[in-house]
Amino acid sequence: MNARLAAVLIGLCASTGTLPAPADVTLTYALHDDGDGGSQIIAIAGSRLRFETVQEGERAIVLYDGRRHVLTMLDAEQKAYVEFGESSAAELERASAERQRASDARLGEELAKLPPEERAALEASLRGNVATEAVRVPRRIEQTGQHRSVAGIGCGIVNVWVDDEKQEAHCVASREALGLSEEEFATLTGALSALEQSSGQDGSVAAALGGVPIHSTERGEEDSELVTELRSVSRAAVPAERLRVPPDYQQQEAPPP
Repeated sequence: MNARLAAVLIGLCASTGTLPAPADVTLTYALHDDGDGGSQIIAIAGSRLRFETVQEGERAIVLYDGRRHVLTMLDAEQKAYVEFGESSAAELERASAERQRASDARLGEELAKLPPEERAALEASLRGNVATEAVRVPRRIEQTGQHRSVAGIGCGIVNVWVDDEKQEAHCVASREALGLSEEEFATLTGALSALEQSSGQDGSVAAALGGVPIHSTERGEEDSELVTELRSVSRAAVPAERLRVPPDYQQQEAPPP
């Protein structure tokens, strides 16, 4: 086929929308947790995504359906799965509030049995404790304006502060820098926000980063650090079965908050 004919065919395909769609995308990260190595593979095919993390000999698999906004955690040992959706989060919050109201009612009954002075002192102490527990520790996002390159991809450094302590440092890459389609980017950022919510947060940090972390340092307990670093971005078809719950898995209820 000569060059002119090839150019004509390409033009016809573009005008009729028949150019082949780009292959699925896989992001491979290396994990370092105080000397212990591991890996995380994020496979994306349109609105579906699979997180697969291997660390300290254990494997964790999480699926995400961007159209249903549902996060699914797989348990290979038990051949079971648990789904966390937007409605699940609301139901868990309502259940927690109901349990709190029931606990408050029982406490009120017990306090009513105490002498007035003793009851007043205990109520004052309890109000202080409840106020302390009810305050959500604010997390502040700091766009530093600094930039670096990870795996040949440019990214901007964003810090996450809790009170006066820097808890997280991320180097965040844009959709364009990673070569992701709009759908792939929406699926990945939606999954990251859902993961944050499943850990008891509100998902605001993942949403506020403005891109995808390709290098992260997170402080853990006893000043431990978890470092996550992108190693490669590749294009190849992801088998459909890897993005769905295996047919022999049984669904389990989400644990109470």
